[in-house]
Amino acid sequence: MKFKSVFFIVFFLLAGYCISAENGNQPALSSCELIEKMKKATDPNEKLGKANTKVTEGEVIMPGQKIRASVKTFFKKPCKFMVETHFPNGAIDKRGYDEKTVWEKSFNAGKSIELKGMDRNSFVLSSYMESPDISVWYEVFSSIQLDGKMQKIGGILCYKLTCIPKPSFGIKSPLTFFVDSKSFLIKRMDLSSYSKGVEIRQNILVNENKDFDGVMVPLKTKTDIMGTEIEYNITRFELNKEIDDKLFSMQN
Repeated sequence: MKFKSVFFIVFFLLAGYCISAENGNQPALSSCELIEKMKKATDPNEKLGKANTKVTEGEVIMPGQKIRASVKTFFKKPCKFMVETHFPNGAIDKRGYDEKTVWEKSFNAGKSIELKGMDRNSFVLSSYMESPDISVWYEVFSSIQLDGKMQKIGGILCYKLTCIPKPSFGIKSPLTFFVDSKSFLIKRMDLSSYSKGVEIRQNILVNENKDFDGVMVPLKTKTDIMGTEIEYNITRFELNKEIDDKLFSMQN
């Protein structure tokens, strides 16, 4: 498994079909009602829906392998997306989507290559989900199911949402989100990425959230990928920064 395949950390706000659930000590709640609570908890001033671009910076740490790298992500509506990874030795890896082509440029290869198949499908889905405009999620999922039983994640009682991407994305594996029943912020995400056509399941645990100019962002996350632990700490979150379309091009 390549180190760079873990960099597509996704922060999702969801929208979809209403399916009610009865939860022990909790009153009946539909998925739509839960999603509205999530939206208000994350974005009380409705900044995300009005944003045209999003830029983040952070640090990835793999304690077991003693590896560190800095990561920058760039998003521009409707769904242009690019991830740039800087390693301590000066190497830079990039992966991007310009709404037509998914490409990758590795320091070792020295040139950009087009990604196809499941690697492409997975990155296109990630690009859509990076959008700060929550209305995009209506285009992404064919269904969202709210589980009838709540689960404890790290001692916190959570709602469970299982989301199925639309067939047009070519991704059959569901995305599962565990939502804190008190704060209505996402506590854990279970999803898949692909590297050379091989599915890699990931469990992403949110350990800390931070208010970035009125938007709650998962500041610190810990990801388990097939027994490998990865920590990700966000240091910058900015909306509506001017971004040139050339940044997303394969010729970049």
